[in-house]
Amino acid sequence: MLTLQKKLQRNWLPSYYKTSHGSHARGIRRVENEAAFERAFAATKIEASVVLNDDSIIIEKAIIGAKHIEIRFLGTKVDEF
Repeated sequence: MLTLQKKLQRNWLPSYYKTSHGSHARGIRRVENEAAFERAFAATKIEASVVLNDDSIIIEKAIIGAKHIEIRFLGTKVDEF
């Protein structure tokens, strides 16, 4: 049976690794090949743990040539979403 790490290497390249609680592009790493996988995975977890006190990360499949638009919605008690 393949480990999660091997499955990710095989099926999710290229991909982005980023801290789950990060902000302002801190800790985002683009992984292009299997050789960079382990280094990026470890570096992202360490940075998340040290800077944000939470080592959870998000792995996103990189879609080459796509436009990236990120919209964040904020709500208050008056304007709940």
